[in-house]
Amino acid sequence: KDIGQLLWMFVFPTYYWFMGAFCLFLVAYYFIVRSRSRYAMPVAFAVLLAMYVVAYILFVDRTRWSVEDNDSFFRWIYYFAIMLAGAILYRRREQARRVTAWKALVAAILAVIVMYADKYAMTRSDALMRMQWINQACVMAFCVFAMIWGRSMENARLSYRGNGFSKLGMVAKLSWEIYLVHRTLVPILANVVFPVNIAALLLLTLVLAFALHWLENFVSAKYRSRRGRLKGRVGVL
Repeated sequence: KDIGQLLWMFVFPTYYWFMGAFCLFLVAYYFIVRSRSRYAMPVAFAVLLAMYVVAYILFVDRTRWSVEDNDSFFRWIYYFAIMLAGAILYRRREQARRVTAWKALVAAILAVIVMYADKYAMTRSDALMRMQWINQACVMAFCVFAMIWGRSMENARLSYRGNGFSKLGMVAKLSWEIYLVHRTLVPILANVVFPVNIAALLLLTLVLAFALHWLENFVSAKYRSRRGRLKGRVGVL
C-alpha cells in the first residue's frame, strides 16, 4: 500500500498532477518549437482549442464543477494551451508592448474579478454551471494580461535596480518549489485556526521552498562536478 501511494504521488502523479503534465508539455513543446515554422504554435493552439471544445461537449460533466478534477485529463489540454499562449506572446512581444502596463494590469484584475464572480454564480445557477468554460476563459485572459504586465515590470526592473524587484524575482524563481511545498502543506494546516493557518502556510511555504531550491542546486552542482571529472578521465585515457 505504501509503495502504491508513492507511485500515485511521484511516478504517475495525480496529487502532484502538474509534475507529470509538465513533463509531457515540455516534450510536446520541444517538437512544436523545433519545427521552426512561424505557424507551428498558432496551429498547435488551434488544435488544442478544437480538442478542448470536443472534449468539453462530449466528456465533461457539466452538472457540477468538474473541469479541474484531479483524475481528469481534460485540464491537461487547457493548461498546455496556456503554456502555448505564453510562448506565442513571447514571440510576438513587440506587438504585446503596444498594450500599456496599466491597461494590462487592469485587464488582469478584471479577469480575476469576473472569474470569482462567475464561480460564485455557478453555485446559484445550473445554466452557468453548464458554461464552465467561461471561468477558464477568464483564467486564460488573466494569464495573458499578467504576462504582458510582467514583461513591463521586467523592463522596469532593468531601469530601477536596488529596489524590491530583485526580491520579487527571487520568489518567482521558486515557483516550482512553492507549488510542490504548498500542495503538501495545505491539508496539514487545514484544521489550524484562522488566520494562524494562513500565516503559517505563507511562512512555511517560503522557508521549505527555499530549502528545496537549495537542495536541488546542491545536487545539481554535485552531478555537474562529477560529470566533469568523468569527462576529464575519459579525455586522459
